[in-house]
Amino acid sequence: MQISLPGSATGDWQLALNITPQKNNKYTGTAVISTSTGNQQTLKATGSYAPRNGISSLALAANGGSLSLTLAVSGNQPVVKTMKGKLFGQTVNYKSK
Repeated sequence: MQISLPGSATGDWQLALNITPQKNNKYTGTAVISTSTGNQQTLKATGSYAPRNGISSLALAANGGSLSLTLAVSGNQPVVKTMKGKLFGQTVNYKSK
């Protein structure tokens, strides 16, 4: 089954992370996904940092979906390396080049 997006939707969405470092290179916090139509989903965020390669791995989960992502830092900015999961009924599978 395929459902078209509403006319006001662009298919864009934004991810806002609010994570706090914990002991032993762990993270906890929240994430908010906001769609172009104004829908929002708050997800619980957990993860870890691997000092040997500088990669953070995060798991975002809520009743409406889940995502796993890996991040690196370039300069002072986080860079998404991979993102996989299902959100708002859509499959997400991203890998940076």
